[in-house]
Amino acid sequence: TGAPFRLAVYGTELKRLHDIELACDLRDPWTWHMEYGHGALSTRKMEQERAFERQVMMESDHVIVPSLSMLEHLQAHYPTRSERFVHLPHTIDTEELGVPTPPSNEECTRLIYAGTLYGTVEAGPYFDMLLAAFDHLKARAPHVYERTRLDLYITGKESEVHQRFVQRSIHRSRIHFHDPVSAREISERISEADAVLIFIPSYNKDFLGTKFNETFYLRRPVIHVGDSGAVGHYIVKHRLGTSMTVEELPARLPEIVTGAVRLEIDTKYDLREHTLEHVTDRLVNEVLHL
Repeated sequence: TGAPFRLAVYGTELKRLHDIELACDLRDPWTWHMEYGHGALSTRKMEQERAFERQVMMESDHVIVPSLSMLEHLQAHYPTRSERFVHLPHTIDTEELGVPTPPSNEECTRLIYAGTLYGTVEAGPYFDMLLAAFDHLKARAPHVYERTRLDLYITGKESEVHQRFVQRSIHRSRIHFHDPVSAREISERISEADAVLIFIPSYNKDFLGTKFNETFYLRRPVIHVGDSGAVGHYIVKHRLGTSMTVEELPARLPEIVTGAVRLEIDTKYDLREHTLEHVTDRLVNEVLHL
């Protein structure tokens, strides 16, 4: 498993030497994407990556991807191998996440952001609009503002500049940054929250990542912020929260917090096909035929 393609390429070289069945798992877009650092690759290195990609796609017995958008891209670019491509969604480990519980915030509206902050270039305007949303909430409903808080558990160092920006604002007592915690602890924090804010940059607007399925499992409504795409449509269609653009955030977030707009969530939404057990069974039976 992996992208870029070095490990998968080694797999194809082993296949040439030995009688093995090779299944390569591609977790993220690579040569057709400009994030994850490879946008800075030289032309020569990018051409090498594309050659690696073609080698993996043409010589693997199976290529597994976690999103339909990736599946569609590979099928379009390697049509003669399309029957070898398999969509297996991101999994959720129910033992790690624990048992979903309803929030108990009778005196406080608690919002949470947990995970990686993708799209550092687009994150600046996002935090601008986030502070503007708290400005509007403070002006419109000061009593609600005083009992509302947003806790951010962001992995990596990408948020440090935004953290300093927030700490210099008048909302530093309402918006709090925390060090990352374990998966089990963050699931507990999400369960305690009233809603989960998830910012998705434009290049991932069609890529439903792991954090969404985990939040759906914990039965907390999602406030998706980002460009309209497959992610936002999925959330709204299945009544798992709401979706809005970055520009809409200042007006719409206060409506949610004050209760003027009620978030819909289908507590019976079926996530069985995303469980670790189910995806493992599909891998073993449908892909590897063991």
